[in-house]
Amino acid sequence: MEKVPPAGEETDTKLSSKDLYPELGSDSTGDEDVNVSVKTDANKITPRAKKDRWSNRVEFQLSLIGLAVGFGNLWRFSYLCQKNGGGTFLFPYLVMLLTLGIPIYYLELLVGKVVQSGPLHALYRLVPSLGGIGLSMIVLIIYTSFYYMLILAYVLYYLFASFQNPPAWGSTFCGVNDSISRQLLPIASQTCLNESSRFFYYLTVLQASPSIEDIGSFNWKLLLLLLTAWIVLYICSFAGIKSTGKVVYVTALLPYVVLTIMFFRAVTLPGAGNGLLELFTPRIESLYSPQVWLEAGGQIFFSLGLGFGGNILLASHLDQNASVFLDAIFVSIVNSLTSIYASIVVFSILGYQSFILGTSVSDIVGGPGLVFIAFASALLEMPLSPLWSVLFFIMMVSLGLDSMFAGVESLVQVAHSLPYLKKLHKSLITGLICILMFLVGCIFTFGNGPYLFQLVDQFSGSFSIFLVAFFELIAISWFYGVEKLITWRSIDYKPTGRQCFKSLRNNRRFRLFSLWLWRSLWIVICPIIMMVVFVGSCISQILSNIEYTRFSNLTEIKTPYPVWASFLGSLITLSTLLPIPIFFCYKFKWRTIPVIFMKIWPQKFSPTIHWRRSDGPLLDELESVSGVETDSN
Repeated sequence: MEKVPPAGEETDTKLSSKDLYPELGSDSTGDEDVNVSVKTDANKITPRAKKDRWSNRVEFQLSLIGLAVGFGNLWRFSYLCQKNGGGTFLFPYLVMLLTLGIPIYYLELLVGKVVQSGPLHALYRLVPSLGGIGLSMIVLIIYTSFYYMLILAYVLYYLFASFQNPPAWGSTFCGVNDSISRQLLPIASQTCLNESSRFFYYLTVLQASPSIEDIGSFNWKLLLLLLTAWIVLYICSFAGIKSTGKVVYVTALLPYVVLTIMFFRAVTLPGAGNGLLELFTPRIESLYSPQVWLEAGGQIFFSLGLGFGGNILLASHLDQNASVFLDAIFVSIVNSLTSIYASIVVFSILGYQSFILGTSVSDIVGGPGLVFIAFASALLEMPLSPLWSVLFFIMMVSLGLDSMFAGVESLVQVAHSLPYLKKLHKSLITGLICILMFLVGCIFTFGNGPYLFQLVDQFSGSFSIFLVAFFELIAISWFYGVEKLITWRSIDYKPTGRQCFKSLRNNRRFRLFSLWLWRSLWIVICPIIMMVVFVGSCISQILSNIEYTRFSNLTEIKTPYPVWASFLGSLITLSTLLPIPIFFCYKFKWRTIPVIFMKIWPQKFSPTIHWRRSDGPLLDELESVSGVETDSN
């Protein structure tokens, strides 16, 4: 009779590589035995919790597209093209896409599907001492959630204001209240429409106070719209990918339907050609400007959502044997083409506006002002303006919701891993997170809320994201090792049914070249480019004063932040970066330097033994036995 060990006792069981991973079969490079510590229970065997999976590959791809295609594709790319040489900007943009965007995007998807965890746990399991990187990503997600949800509340305000003829921002000069309206003249010309949109944005929607130091009045309408935005987000994501996977069929595809409808209308408007000339006319001299290359790299980075952890989270719901290479290529290209497509629509309509007003398109502003002032004003001048306004802002709602799904799921995954929340259902945790985030976001509904919004956006933006993503890249490619994710034996290309790819995959020279290419990109080229972009961004920030735009006496004024606001902004930046060194020091606590480098260092930079494949075997043991890549296909 076989002896059963006591419950919970760890025993050394001798297993072969086939036992560890049966489906490898004859592909294993050896049948050496390995001792694996197995915790047994005589009374009960507790299976691993089954992980939610995408119903099909289309849901995964649409979720990736929804995460990548957001507000920035609509207003930031258009503004950068116009500012940095028109059509010439597309060349540095393409270079950055190939050398920075696609490699890091592919790496994040690869990490997610191999480790089968969100950003917090994935980075810890790969390199325990640098687990703080995942925590920094979670902090960035929190700040980004405030950003997106507040803009979503603004969009809902404009959406509801569109259900009248003309839309609310064109019905009066400023549309705030009688005391302000009596100080202003009625609309006397088309030029006044642009001013009407400006005043409506600042004084009706935002109800902005004169400065960041003036708290101002409480904007209860914006509060209700912010609550509505969080409720809609909860309804879409309460069941995790089981619900968002179905919602993305609408939210990810609807923007393309609306863009296409608006495209055919926009390009036929008078003056549309002037807008397109302004967008695409090349200015070759701009290629010699370092700022153009820096902004091209930044746009690629922010547009694909690199460094936030959302890509890791979405890929973690794939099967470990799935291939993500073609997904990375496909989504990156779709994201870039969408930016160009949206820019054609935006500049066609703005060209029409410049034709009506007799002004230049070059006076266009970037950021939210492009949508809520310039574009909203242009919509007023189009025939059937309420219809086009409703379509446009419905599209904006879809873009905002899509970009939030992965962030909320990441926060839920972190909360559900906490001991005192493990027993709660995920839908309840999702609700608690939405309520908490809404309550904190209420501070942005006061009169100085728009300025606090600018503060959070500026101080939790490029500086923090670049550093977090840089450490992520170093942790994965330098300390964990590229070979453990992708090797010459089993390159991550698996396009079934395509003989040309199959023949390439079986070609040893191609596999070696692929491994060399990815090693070069991840270990050398990408880190160098990221540091150049980061240093350039820092120099640019130092040379230019950090200011916010306030609305006072019916004019926009650039104003330096007060001391307390600058200090608060510095704390926001530190809160995104400090988890990395704090977690690192915690792992090496009370250790002398010789002990750290001789004994502790290798252990803390090795993957944790708790990281298992979805079917059970220990990855570290499997690698040490057979030398087979963990990402086997």
